[in-house]
Amino acid sequence: MEQFKNLYIYSLLMAFTVVLPLNGATQNSAQAASSVFSSYAGRWIGGGHIIFSDNSREKLTCRVTYFVRNSGSQLAQNIRCSSPSGVKFEIKSRFNNKNSSLQGSWTESNHNQNGSISGTLHKSGFHLVVKSQTGVAKMTVKKSKNRQNVTVTGDGQNIKVVSITLIKG
Repeated sequence: MEQFKNLYIYSLLMAFTVVLPLNGATQNSAQAASSVFSSYAGRWIGGGHIIFSDNSREKLTCRVTYFVRNSGSQLAQNIRCSSPSGVKFEIKSRFNNKNSSLQGSWTESNHNQNGSISGTLHKSGFHLVVKSQTGVAKMTVKKSKNRQNVTVTGDGQNIKVVSITLIKG
């Protein structure tokens, strides 16, 4: 059960870090996408917690680096997270924005996890569905300037919520 719980955590952690820009996100051209994605390029650092179904908590520390690719239509990211209990993982993902529709994929090589990303952009933020072999998570992201507040809810098997704040720096 503990190993399943950890694999499910990786899926949810992937969900909380699949973060796309909000300002101007409904524009359709590659140039607009480039300007939207450019605010994310670079390193973001943050922390937060996971609340498990048994109401126990685990603190998280994460570093996310974003790269704008394909003339601004694609955003790639590298994610590194750890917890005080020794859980460590590295996730790589790529996703595209086309007409406010988001599609992509992710992999976590240390624990052989992967899955898909899909969602939509909205004026006040965006909503994503992140799928893996071990479950499905839903995510809401709100961004303001150099800060991202991310909330992820699991499908109820082991995780209640993941809450993270990332700051550019």
